[in-house]
Amino acid sequence: MRCINARILGVLIAIFAVCTAHAADRSGVITQARSAHQVTQSEAGLAHPVHLRATVTYYDAHIDRRHAAMFVCDRSGCIFVRISQVPESPFHVGDLIEVEGVTAPGDYAPVIDPTRIKVVGRGSLPAAAIKATVPLLLSGSLDGQWVEVEGVVHAVHGSQTNVTVDIATPQGTVSAISVREDGKNYEALIDALVRLRGNAAPMFNRKRQLAGVHLFFPSLKTVEVLRPAPADPFAVPMESVADLLQFAPGVELRHRVRVQGRVTLAWPGRMLCIQQSSDGMCVQATQRIVVRPGELVDVIGFPAVSNFKPTLEDVSFRI
Repeated sequence: MRCINARILGVLIAIFAVCTAHAADRSGVITQARSAHQVTQSEAGLAHPVHLRATVTYYDAHIDRRHAAMFVCDRSGCIFVRISQVPESPFHVGDLIEVEGVTAPGDYAPVIDPTRIKVVGRGSLPAAAIKATVPLLLSGSLDGQWVEVEGVVHAVHGSQTNVTVDIATPQGTVSAISVREDGKNYEALIDALVRLRGNAAPMFNRKRQLAGVHLFFPSLKTVEVLRPAPADPFAVPMESVADLLQFAPGVELRHRVRVQGRVTLAWPGRMLCIQQSSDGMCVQATQRIVVRPGELVDVIGFPAVSNFKPTLEDVSFRI
């Protein structure tokens, strides 16, 4: 009798689950970020109704002239919300919101076109992040999702509204973009080993094909410094040009090095060439410092290969 009852109970549970699923299908409203993101492009174009309760993980009114950029995440995953008009009261990272709208194809993957967004409280950023590699990011499978990458910061670029951090990983380099915060020293990250969390975002062409990838991170609060950069980058031990890129066991990510030499050619903002004993080297240098042939300069940068020769990238120099 117990076996029969157990079987009947199992059947009833299965029937209940099927009925519940069918009821959810009949409602026609998508209530999870992952479900909205995983529809096909043709399905996304049918403007299926969406009603999400999610947390804002990135908001930027400046990065795209066409619309404000917003990523939201719930327990199922994350998705891009395309806001056509910048609201008078901006949203903030951590806002818990209710989003009503419809699915849309987006520029690469499905997005949400909202008809109503209401802040209902404060949420929290995802506690866990997907550990991402550059090849995995370039596959497109992590589009929009909350990910983390580890690497050495090679460069920091900025505008009035945004800042971009270039991170070298063992598999390649990826850029991460954020809204610039006043009073923050982003340049201090250069040559630091960091773990950065943010939303993966595609770079695409007019045919909606993936052409690259970058990350959007909400603030420096989601950047963990695993090993800080030297306080004075020009105080690192000096190396010879001849020793650059020689074998070093166990090295995956190279840090910044310093070489010294006399100027043989200088095009301000473009190129700097130096001679050190019998070895010479030319580097791309964006600084517009005027130097003259024969002057002694310190050059710091990240070892790289160019035209089958060692060189330095993301260079700074001083007389």
